[in-house]
Amino acid sequence: MLQHRYFHVHPSWVPVVPIVAWFITLWVLLGVWLAQGRPQYPSMEESIAYISDCGATYLKPLFVVGCIITGIGFFATLLVDGLLRRAGILERTGRRKVRWLSYLSIASAFVGCLGLILLSGFDTLRYPHEHHAFLAVFMVGVILSAIFTIAEYAALMRSPNVHNTRWLTLSFYGKILVFVLELALAIAFGVCLNNGHLYNPGAIIEWIVAFVFEFYLVTFWADLHPANAVLHERDGDVEARMVDPSMAGTAPRAPKGARSGATSSAQPQMSNAPKGTAGMVLNVPRAPAAAVRTNGAPRAPMFTRPARKGAAVPVQA
Repeated sequence: MLQHRYFHVHPSWVPVVPIVAWFITLWVLLGVWLAQGRPQYPSMEESIAYISDCGATYLKPLFVVGCIITGIGFFATLLVDGLLRRAGILERTGRRKVRWLSYLSIASAFVGCLGLILLSGFDTLRYPHEHHAFLAVFMVGVILSAIFTIAEYAALMRSPNVHNTRWLTLSFYGKILVFVLELALAIAFGVCLNNGHLYNPGAIIEWIVAFVFEFYLVTFWADLHPANAVLHERDGDVEARMVDPSMAGTAPRAPKGARSGATSSAQPQMSNAPKGTAGMVLNVPRAPAAAVRTNGAPRAPMFTRPARKGAAVPVQA
């Protein structure tokens, strides 16, 4: 019996990609700057480097790739979450207003994704104004996406149609905590940018905001984790049906050779029959079981066979 093996892709792996990419990008940028003795990069104004200052050096390819993977992964995470809820794999309410909150959250995540990708390409050394503009686009997109997502989850938790709320509750309160912290840090970061005397505190806040964003992505892992068991159970049913076809309502078919051989052996051998045997019972060989069964049910027998002179001759089934 053939064993069918499948490589299961779990939905909870989707947010893991941007989490790992963003983590590696931040630590490499910060680690290289610290390992070099905290040098003064060309775009720096004081002693502490911003993330964009590190990304405007020879480490720009790493910064661009990390931002692309993180941005696309963030958007893909929101998209997969919305699709799984629409398909009924994750908890949903079925209300149109809640679906619109999901659509708005996905659209805002797409805006934030574009902002993150563009700010990495337009570095702060060569395109300072464009870089700050795309940074604002990224922050606004993520904040709006978080607001719509929290509103959607609040509606899910109040819905009587939602029963399994353990992971949903964990994710909901985790998002609220991260959102409040990120919003406060974002406001403080904006104040530091508009005040020339707070350059170093602004750099510290930017690094903190970037690392806290990791925990926001982790909350989506908690959202998608329950879908793993549902999809794994469905894949298990498919594998079981392929191994045992009777579970799908159909019996296994006979081998090709058995069917062809049975068909040929079941034909009446009339060439050697003597003349004048009309009206006599023909001795037809009985076909094997594989030939008389179709999908597990016996084939309808033939009761009469027309003789040469028009008489009805009974035939053994």
